Amino acid sequence: MKKLSIVFPCHNEERAIDEILTRLARVRAELLKSGLQTEVIVVDDGSSDGSRALLRSIKDIQLIVHDRAMGYGGALKSGFAVCQGDAILFLDMDRTYRVEDIPRMVEFFNSGNWDMVYGRRPFQNSGMPLFRQLGNAFFAWLIRTLLTSEISDVCTGMRIFPRGRLKEVLSLGRDGLNFSIQLTALSILKGWRITEVEIGYEDRVGKSKLSVFKDGFQFLYVVLSFRGWAK
Repeated sequence: MKKLSIVFPCHNEERAIDEILTRLARVRAELLKSGLQTEVIVVDDGSSDGSRALLRSIKDIQLIVHDRAMGYGGALKSGFAVCQGDAILFLDMDRTYRVEDIPRMVEFFNSGNWDMVYGRRPFQNSGMPLFRQLGNAFFAWLIRTLLTSEISDVCTGMRIFPRGRLKEVLSLGRDGLNFSIQLTALSILKGWRITEVEIGYEDRVGKSKLSVFKDGFQFLYVVLSFRGWAK
């Protein structure tokens, strides 16, 4: 790999942007020393706070603006569509995922002929709300049971995949938060070579966009749809 694309969806993350991109600059410098170039693409998905103005003031990123919110999956796909890297890594901009784990993700990706590397979050003692821990455990069990996969963090928002899989990823139809579980189902049912690597998890900045019950039912619908049990 000569170049890595790093994609952030952003919706009202004004309070986290400076910290994340400052930390990321150090990570990018580290990767460059090892010979890996990076590009950073941030998709502002209809933010109503100061995120957009702040992002426009920051150099060395490519900013894509959605005038109206298109959802988590819609933002990611807009970012993916302009990527020029040999591999694409994405993560949230709310600080829950540590940019310092990017080199570790890249190392695992380069260690084998992987189609996707999942960042596995530490659910116990992570500070994640109990309902979300239970939801993640339930969907891991459901995927394991229905799709016969041993992936333990099926909803993770930090992953890396090769450019060769981009067309399939862009073909996915879900644009909300359920994009993550749809991507999981696709990668499993298509027989992609998948592995997981442990990553850190930190308290988010700002309010979560996830609705445990509403989004949980949508996640369930996606999994059942892939099994042909929902239309």
